Amino acid sequence: MLDAIRSEQYKTRHTKIFTILCVGALVLGVITVYMNHSMYMAGKIKELSGENALKSGMSNISVAIILCSIFLDVNLGSEFQNRTLQLSASFGNNRKIIFVSKGIVNIFYSVILSFLYPMVLTCVTTMLYGWTNDTFSFGMIFLKLLVTILLEITIFLMCFGVEFIMEGSKAGLLFNVLVIGIGFPILQSLGEKINLIKRILEVTPIGYLDVWVKQDIDINFIAKILIIVVVWSISTLSLSYIIFKRRDLK
Repeated sequence: MLDAIRSEQYKTRHTKIFTILCVGALVLGVITVYMNHSMYMAGKIKELSGENALKSGMSNISVAIILCSIFLDVNLGSEFQNRTLQLSASFGNNRKIIFVSKGIVNIFYSVILSFLYPMVLTCVTTMLYGWTNDTFSFGMIFLKLLVTILLEITIFLMCFGVEFIMEGSKAGLLFNVLVIGIGFPILQSLGEKINLIKRILEVTPIGYLDVWVKQDIDINFIAKILIIVVVWSISTLSLSYIIFKRRDLK
């Protein structure tokens, strides 16, 4: 298992798409800072601070999902198209090892991609406008980021499962971007007006992420988040692995 993870990590680290998306995330962060600065000077934004930038960057899950979806589509899609994955399975390699190693590595790099944008946005904004007038606590920030990472991993596992089920096809990319990346934020807006939609979103990782980044730290709420993370992660991985295990790879 460890050898498979190391091999997968080496291949993924040297892919062009990861480098390109990293640069794209950094550039997008700088552009967002410039746009916020322009709106602030025009009086359209009342206050700018590093804390607000961090909350804004983390809550903008659509950017993270789009970056993750493109990365997974190109990375996994190339292996399906080049028959690398099929050949590996046909040579007797355990499908569970293949699935787990690719899942760990791809999700790890997806998390890196997802945090480049909010980190650039936060760091540059903090240098220009300061952090905030409130008490600065590294412990609180660390806990906030840690729980956010857990929620994002759960969301990225959904994207990974879709890509694996769709065998890295463009249909998987479209589903992740349109349904998960764009569809959920639209439903969140509708949830403010329609109570049924709001209740449905309250049991999803994206719904919890939106609430988590905006509210103060609450231990009871963290416990609920951990339950959501475990339930959704196990369900997503189990379903996608069962389909992958029973599929005849051609």
